[in-house]
Amino acid sequence: MRIITTACFLVIFICAGCGKATSYWYNEDNTFQHARTDCMDCMYQVQREILEASMQDDENYDGSANVSNEYKQTLFEKCMKERGYEQVSENELDYRIRKGIVNHKEEVHQIAGR
Repeated sequence: MRIITTACFLVIFICAGCGKATSYWYNEDNTFQHARTDCMDCMYQVQREILEASMQDDENYDGSANVSNEYKQTLFEKCMKERGYEQVSENELDYRIRKGIVNHKEEVHQIAGR
């Protein structure tokens, strides 16, 4: 019985680390509110760039209302990195760092800040 109990705890312990770690956009110099503002600005910038691409002959825009999620994500990541953010796992953040979600339409991004 003791072996089965130990084996069960071992399986639970191992599986607890199997899930994908949550990552957050974080810039240690910015407050949570600043991170939220930057995130929203980047989401709007992506929308502007997509609109501009729709008016031009851009290979990433197929002429319909659909733009690949990969392209949107690439634009968003570029914008956040230009503002000094990096993606960090929840484990890397100090427990005092505020964490949250910014969503707009179908987009959801996780941010963190002081």
